[in-house]
Amino acid sequence: MAIQKTETVNSLSVKFEEGKDAVILISSTTSWDDPDDSDLPINKTSTRQITKTSQDTTYDSETGTPIHSQIDTDITGESQLIQDICALVWTDV
Repeated sequence: MAIQKTETVNSLSVKFEEGKDAVILISSTTSWDDPDDSDLPINKTSTRQITKTSQDTTYDSETGTPIHSQIDTDITGESQLIQDICALVWTDV
């Protein structure tokens, strides 16, 4: 049987700061399991944050000067719960 990877969100919080987009803080456990392997499951707990925009750095081809631009964060790979929360807290009122 193939190894199955699952992620479980343990906690999720939203950090608000005046004049800035909300930041989503996520604590989760990722588990790798195969019922046919007695050494599994293996679990890893991690924390991460998601911001609405991130900074993309490219470099001017002539001068080598860094050029910074803001890009929207791609959340399509996140669970539906996290996508829904991002949509809710990042909506302009």
